[in-house]
Amino acid sequence: MNEYYIESGVHRAIAFRENGILLIPAMLFMPGSSPRQIWVRLEQLHSYRVTVSRSDPRHAYPQLEQALGTAPGRMRVPMIHLQPLGLPGQPPTIPLDQVVIVA
Repeated sequence: MNEYYIESGVHRAIAFRENGILLIPAMLFMPGSSPRQIWVRLEQLHSYRVTVSRSDPRHAYPQLEQALGTAPGRMRVPMIHLQPLGLPGQPPTIPLDQVVIVA
């Protein structure tokens, strides 16, 4: 099974996780190729963040989690951007299921 680095969208991935949605659409960016949409399981994702905050106003996490809990809300949220895990320049990561939500 392929594993992926979350380039953009850790908060969205966590909101999917908290809503029990395990298979999500994402955009895959591979060197030398055009971006393409794929479906990934959350267990394939790795995050550079070890925590996400419920109270950070930049991410409006409570509203994001609520929006991703409904089909219409999921359609309005941008897709998560991914890279194959292990490309040069990626920071250290942890599996998405180890990312902790803090107050």
